[in-house]
Amino acid sequence: LFLRRDTLSLLLTLGNLQPHARVLVLENTLGLLAASAVQRLDGLGTVLSTHVHSPSLDALSWLNLPADSIRTIGCTSLRALLRFERRRTRAHGSAEGEDVLSVRAEETHTNDDAAVGASVKSY
Repeated sequence: LFLRRDTLSLLLTLGNLQPHARVLVLENTLGLLAASAVQRLDGLGTVLSTHVHSPSLDALSWLNLPADSIRTIGCTSLRALLRFERRRTRAHGSAEGEDVLSVRAEETHTNDDAAVGASVKSY
């Protein structure tokens, strides 16, 4: 995985992950960083895991997380997320500071724009 334990703990600490946080993760460590973020939030927040090539959240099973914690994670490709944001910005116009993402974690492992739109919405 090429991620040392001390580096993982430093990422989680510097990310200031606390319950009720909304976290966007881009990684290539089989979901270890995303699963660690879910564990740190303790089921009281949301995590959107993005990927560049292929989705992998294998680490969710490694950590033996409870089902209510696993329901707080969503997964999409970075390309689909950027395409959705570009379309949303064109449709609604965007002033500086308005691009805040809210995650609904029920939609996981998807690349289609409709599902990404359901997972990521502005408020």
